[in-house]
Amino acid sequence: MAEPTLYLFDGHNLFHAGNYEDLRELRDELASFVALKGARGFLVFDGSGADESYGPLEVRYAKNADASLERLAAENRDTEVVCLVSSDAAVRGTSGQEVQKRSSAAFLGDLEAVVHSENRPKHLRDRLEPETRAALEHMRRGRTERSEFTTVERDDVAVLYVGEQGPPAEVAPRVWQRLESVLVSLTGRKVYGAFYPSSSEYRACVEIADLAEDARLGLESAVLPGGTYLRARLRGEPEELYAQIGPVFDALSAAARPDQDRPSLEYYRRRDEIDLLLPVEPEAH
Repeated sequence: MAEPTLYLFDGHNLFHAGNYEDLRELRDELASFVALKGARGFLVFDGSGADESYGPLEVRYAKNADASLERLAAENRDTEVVCLVSSDAAVRGTSGQEVQKRSSAAFLGDLEAVVHSENRPKHLRDRLEPETRAALEHMRRGRTERSEFTTVERDDVAVLYVGEQGPPAEVAPRVWQRLESVLVSLTGRKVYGAFYPSSSEYRACVEIADLAEDARLGLESAVLPGGTYLRARLRGEPEELYAQIGPVFDALSAAARPDQDRPSLEYYRRRDEIDLLLPVEPEAH
């Protein structure tokens, strides 16, 4: 059976089955679970409340949670491997044969094993791609090779942005805060950090989704240039990730001569996963 790429959680059903004291405890465990699985999820509760995003987990409130879960299953079962987690026979029966079903009790056993596993990586270095970890070690020893990273080709990306000149570590928190104050939500949008060495400008960017609609936001627009990049992939909790961005870019720069005419990019794939991309010239054959 294929591993699910989308989990649909019956919130109150799971909450009572697990004897949780606080809804936030359930939410945090599910957010960790889907992140560790490399999937995404919807946690749906009956009633009213503020919809929120926690990395790959979306928390939703609905007048009828069962109907909302059925709708999400119907909308996604043709394009994703969907797993519905609920002990409610009615919603399990109407979600469709294509959807995997787990009872709340059975799933909670898996959740305990995954989220609290003693074998779970405890440090950021354990979550780096092997080539990234090796390159950082070689940089510390004074030698780094381009072949230790992944070379990728990227297309141009049209973005809106907020920018400021200065060291990225200093200005990045401010420009991201300004971008997020203009957008209602970054959920579902591709977001990038871009540093332009020629002008020492750091930009917080979001890919243009709807040209007419996004134009109303009043933000500057630009194109992140495509071409050849060296990529390093980081995984971990946000604070750990942000602390590693500078050292890993140093390792990338030590491995190949950067193209100064293009920006270095941070592609925020998920809450706990970032691709660092250094622009380089294609390798000669």
